[in-house]
Amino acid sequence: INTSRGELVDESYLFFKAEKSFFKGLAVDVFSKEIDIKGLLKLSKKKESNIILTPHISGATFNSFAKTEEFIFKKLLKLLKWGLYE
Repeated sequence: INTSRGELVDESYLFFKAEKSFFKGLAVDVFSKEIDIKGLLKLSKKKESNIILTPHISGATFNSFAKTEEFIFKKLLKLLKWGLYE
């Protein structure tokens, strides 16, 4: 299971090993190039597949959304305070 940064894993080698059924199971939610996973995606759709691919959404939590909204709101207030928006 890779849930850190995609570039920490050699994805070409991972795909090579997945093609050879090296893993009992494989779950990946982080890719160095999110759009360049066609090989793994094709393997994961096979009926007997033990591969799970998910979008990396670890930052999609209540707290992270609240912090993001607060950050944006503060930026907007600064812009309004400086008179950049009327």
